[in-house]
Amino acid sequence: MANVFKSITSASITAPATVYTVPALTSTVVIGFHIANKHTTDITIDVQVSGVYIAKGVVVPVDTSFIPMEGKLVLETTETIIISPSVAAVSDAHISILEMT
Repeated sequence: MANVFKSITSASITAPATVYTVPALTSTVVIGFHIANKHTTDITIDVQVSGVYIAKGVVVPVDTSFIPMEGKLVLETTETIIISPSVAAVSDAHISILEMT
């Protein structure tokens, strides 16, 4: 079994955007997750993991970031992370993961 740390980035997210999909025959542990607001006003963010909201309508003030989870998040093959900002192309995301195959 191979374990690989990866850094996933998504810039200028449009709504909704699948920012990560677990590859076939893989389990993933999300160990860090940040979403930044680059807009000139506050935005709201929704985050779904495989169709289930882990954050809904969270206000992210201008020039700040939001951490949508505490602790770790385990994902299985084909599960997805989807981010939906209220304003397109003004938020960036960074996700730190460990993929296990």
